[in-house]
Amino acid sequence: MRHGGLTLCIAISVPTAIVLAAPDDLLPEQPSRGAIVEAMRFVSPRVAACGDVHGQHGSASLRMVFGADGHVTEVGVPTAYEGTPVGACLAEAARTAQVPPFTRPSFTVSYPFRF
Repeated sequence: MRHGGLTLCIAISVPTAIVLAAPDDLLPEQPSRGAIVEAMRFVSPRVAACGDVHGQHGSASLRMVFGADGHVTEVGVPTAYEGTPVGACLAEAARTAQVPPFTRPSFTVSYPFRF
């Protein structure tokens, strides 16, 4: 652009990527109680549906291991349900839980569900 005998160059920088993750120093060490409760509320209807789908109702305490990214990396079902269709359904439902990222390598929650 010319302005009174001077040539002005205007450079505009456009970011090519947007960073969605918070820096580690801003993340909590572990998920908050509220985040865990919210994740369990999300999972509860899916767990309950396992009883309807397989015609077997009851309760079970499921052990969920969350990775630092907030996703479930491992699910433990009670021995009575291991290797059964209901147990597989419970584990699959529990794997849908998610919490916000945190700094610890993992965080384990055991939670009682009715199905």
